[in-house]
Amino acid sequence: MKNKFYLLLLLLSFSILFSCKNTGNAEKFYLAAVNSYAKQDLESASFYCEKALSQDRSFYQADFLQAKVFFMKKNYEESYSITKKLIKKYPQYTDARIWNIRSLILLDKLEDAEKLLITELSFNNSDWRTYYLYSVLYAKQNKIDLQLAMLNRSELALTDSMKVYHELFTIWDVLEVKDKAASYKMKSAILENNISKEE
Repeated sequence: MKNKFYLLLLLLSFSILFSCKNTGNAEKFYLAAVNSYAKQDLESASFYCEKALSQDRSFYQADFLQAKVFFMKKNYEESYSITKKLIKKYPQYTDARIWNIRSLILLDKLEDAEKLLITELSFNNSDWRTYYLYSVLYAKQNKIDLQLAMLNRSELALTDSMKVYHELFTIWDVLEVKDKAASYKMKSAILENNISKEE
């Protein structure tokens, strides 16, 4: 009985050790994918996403990045397929829902996209991306007045971003991280300038 217990303990230890190693490798590949994506090297980003997922199939961030890569490569069907699976598994995954709608619009599945946009707005009416996607949908339907209305609503949602950028600028400035402070100061100034022009 003791021998069985020790054997089980040993197998469990190996399993945990192997799992930790795989997770560590998956994260390294994912970071390489993010870096490649930032440089617009989509082939490398896709390669590293696959490597990350081969190490850890449940690494949903790598799945989502792969969906974004497919989208940027104009493979909207594949992007849609991945985000649809992610939403089924993680219904609360807002970014996956947003990119899913993007793919539907570019696949000309406008009725499906509009249904999802209505649902999205019922749960979250402060995300500028939802209004923007609505404007893209209306542009495809040549409904210029509705497109303009949605772009205006998107802009209103963005005004809150100005406050966020200003706060982030202040914090990074106090911490003396000058490059981040400068970046957020510029973003805040751009939004403030646009808003004051409208007024």
